Amino acid sequence: MHLLAAGDSLTYGFDVPMPSRWLTKLAAALPDLQVTNLGMCGAGLDQVLQRAERTLREPGAYDRLFLMAGSNDIMQDAENEQPLNIRPLVRKITAFTSAHAALPIVIGIPPEITKEAIYTGWQSAPAFPYAVAAFQEYGDALVRAFPQATLDFRRLLAPNEYDDGVHPNIYGYAKMAKHAQTYFASSNS
Repeated sequence: MHLLAAGDSLTYGFDVPMPSRWLTKLAAALPDLQVTNLGMCGAGLDQVLQRAERTLREPGAYDRLFLMAGSNDIMQDAENEQPLNIRPLVRKITAFTSAHAALPIVIGIPPEITKEAIYTGWQSAPAFPYAVAAFQEYGDALVRAFPQATLDFRRLLAPNEYDDGVHPNIYGYAKMAKHAQTYFASSNS
């Protein structure tokens, strides 16, 4: 199976060496899985969907799409220090998946952020509670919209498995890979 993985820095595997990235570990654990990682650090949902759209123009090149994006949109919008409307993000993902209905799509739900994100500069202290609430609402909405096709990383990681409150460290990415391995093995990848 050839998996196209589209997303932001969490899909890319930011801040760890390539052998420690979760998609690299996933491909190594599942010999029949080939992964093309389109993760792009700092990308918002629109950028991720545009890159995936361009890449999917080659018919039959991929057997499945993994899509995990929206974290940067949420963290940037949280800086307005008011409740976020995540419905536009979910609508965009729903429209994209409908346009590509012939391709099996797995929706990744990003890990929760921790207070460490404040101290490492990823999120301001006043915006943090809005971001946490929006991440929870976003994950819940994705599970409702795609009940049979979500790979949920929200509560997977312990605080010591983050590098900076947003991105996992090598242990966190290893745990994500193991979780994804279980998912893809059970979904007859």
